[in-house]
Parts: sequence; structure tokens; C-alpha cells
Amino acid sequence: MKEAHVQNITLELDMETIFTAFYAIVDDLYQKVVPSSVVNRPGLDPVMSDSEIITIALVEELFGRNAEYHWYGFVGKNYHHLFRHLVEQSHYNRRRRDLQQVTNLIRQCVAWELVAEEDSFRVIDRLPVV
Repeated sequence: MKEAHVQNITLELDMETIFTAFYAIVDDLYQKVVPSSVVNRPGLDPVMSDSEIITIALVEELFGRNAEYHWYGFVGKNYHHLFRHLVEQSHYNRRRRDLQQVTNLIRQCVAWELVAEEDSFRVIDRLPVV
């Protein structure tokens, strides 16, 4: 379990809760801030949504993992019920890289919500966001 500390309140969160919460946040932001040119890009309709790809990537960052192969295998083995349409590993890696700018945009939106107006700098998932 992962513990989250919020103003002296400790919450114990299981992985399923973390994935669900991240997905809800990511998908809401994706619908609000991602340009329609990205959302409606040409090509085949993906089996796995951009929001699912981004969620898996961000939760991987949360836990400090940096081995896509092992993390994606872990997700597939233990949380397939949350992501019913997992794609092949190579397809996931390619889409994750292709969505890096979108992921950064969503990360910035989350940071914006967490940062007080007088603060000018925060570190989220070990990446600087200004």
C-alpha cells in the first residue's frame, strides 16, 4: 500500500484505488485540455484509450519505476480487470512516447491545481513544473 500525506492526514491507498483515482483525474483533464487535433487524430481507433496509457505511465512514475517492460507486465498480471484492453508491450511503449507532450500537459494541469498562487515552483513526480 502507498501512503499519502495531506496536511497531517495519512491515507492508506491500495493500488486499485490509486489507478482508479488517477484515471478519473487524467480522463477529465484529457477531455478538457487536450486539443481536438490530438483527440481526433487520424488512424485506427485505438483499443486502449490515451487516458489509460497516460494513467499507467503516471502511476509508474509515482512509484519511481523506470522499467516499462516490468511495470507493464505487473499491471497486466495484477490489474487487467481495470485495463481490459491492454495492448502489446511494444504498442504501449510507442503510444506512451507519442503521448509524452499530452502527459506533460496533464501533469502541468495537476500541478497548477496543487500549487498555491504565491508559489512559483513545485516538483511533481520528480519532474520540475513551473
